[in-house]
Amino acid sequence: MNTTRHAVRFGIFNDGPARNAAETVLSRLSSLLPDLSFHVDCAAGETANAAASPSTDELWGQLRCGSLDGALVTADVICRDLVADLDWFRLTWPEAPGYQAADTGMAIVVDGRNERMKTLRHLFVKAVTFVGAGPSHPDLCTMMGVKALQNCDVCFYDALASPLLLDLLPSHAEALDVGKRGRQYNVPRESLDVLLLDACRDGKRVVRLKGGDPGIFGRLAEEIAPLDAAGLPYRVVPGVSSLNAATTGTGLLPTRRGVNRGFSTMTPRAASRDHRVPDANEHLHMPLLFFMAVGQTRDIAGTLMSEGRPADEPAAMVFGAGTEYEEIVTGYLADIADKVEEVSTDLPGLLMIGPTAHSRYLHPAGGGALAGLRVLLTYDGAGLDTAVRCVHDYGGIPIAFRGVSRTLTPKRVLAFDAVCFANSATVAAVIDLLGSDSLAGKRLLAGDAGAARTLAAGDFAPSHTPPSDSVAAHLTELAARCVSERILGL
Repeated sequence: MNTTRHAVRFGIFNDGPARNAAETVLSRLSSLLPDLSFHVDCAAGETANAAASPSTDELWGQLRCGSLDGALVTADVICRDLVADLDWFRLTWPEAPGYQAADTGMAIVVDGRNERMKTLRHLFVKAVTFVGAGPSHPDLCTMMGVKALQNCDVCFYDALASPLLLDLLPSHAEALDVGKRGRQYNVPRESLDVLLLDACRDGKRVVRLKGGDPGIFGRLAEEIAPLDAAGLPYRVVPGVSSLNAATTGTGLLPTRRGVNRGFSTMTPRAASRDHRVPDANEHLHMPLLFFMAVGQTRDIAGTLMSEGRPADEPAAMVFGAGTEYEEIVTGYLADIADKVEEVSTDLPGLLMIGPTAHSRYLHPAGGGALAGLRVLLTYDGAGLDTAVRCVHDYGGIPIAFRGVSRTLTPKRVLAFDAVCFANSATVAAVIDLLGSDSLAGKRLLAGDAGAARTLAAGDFAPSHTPPSDSVAAHLTELAARCVSERILGL
């Protein structure tokens, strides 16, 4: 990692509120990101002692030419219709002692091409959560979806989601009906995109509540696209599909042993809004999903290629889908069997073949401060709930260190990138269960001095030890370290 401190320069309007707030902002930013240095120019292009206040156009011009990294402005100055090359985010401090969750009343405007500032933004925005509400009945929403609703600040909900789920929202949360009835949207799609982006930039926990499972005819990809384009983080909570309710829930089982071993599902609606049944050519090129396919991958691929499917057709095997051991192997019909056989696991696998097999979310590569980091959490009770929420906020993947982990076998290896140790006892528990080799090359965070001493006794140096017993502080420290390293590496 490049250890040279990077200077971040802000411009401000040279008025009382901005100047008074700037000192506090810089102090807190410096505490949160000590590897960076922060400076303010009161007037764009001039010294901090300049009396003249720059105009909006002058500040924006300084951003575009790169002489400033950002413009510190009061939040009421933000124009929700900033021109396309400028972006913004509100400075709401993370939940940790020394920088409690609090709206400073300030926002930062940046050039949308400034990757360092977009990386810094990850500490102040929270991942938008797309939640599958299930098919109408509120009890068919998953526990993960329920927790997201209970912790959100604003919920954009569809017509097909049960209105009873809105009772789960905190008292302060907003609920906005953005559903479609008939062919009419209550809120135009383009307006919904803007609402989602602005709520995320405002530092709010946003839930987009969609009926059924959002990935099955729910246009999930279309709603994610603007977040990808803006570089804002998100996560997706799968839902129970109406397919499940209409089949398993009614007794109309789509598979019966000795009767049939599969089925296909599709919509008669095409993208052009015309209604027609898919023809034979569409059937031939539709994605195929094979359950319990690990041992049969080579036979499946060979048969499909002999029947005319191309050798370079995308393929993917998902091991342990939805579990803490989930692993995805991608390839093509010609080589997917070789890649699957290289994986040593006893987990079940689902094989997908077709154009969607390589169409994964973009967020693990750049979504949030943790950017898809798999974080092993050793907290208990409410501490674990807080930690999971924080990891989700920062765009990481939380893995709870529970008793279930004792089902580990030599073929079932728990993959993680970082560990947050609550105390010395959790250090000993992880090493006892997973072995000391499991910590090699990982980011290690000692939640207290005892954990730091235990790690040091085992010749492990923690990446950092937060000066607090707050779980939120621990995760904020980890997120800030990740952000600092990416900024310095750019």
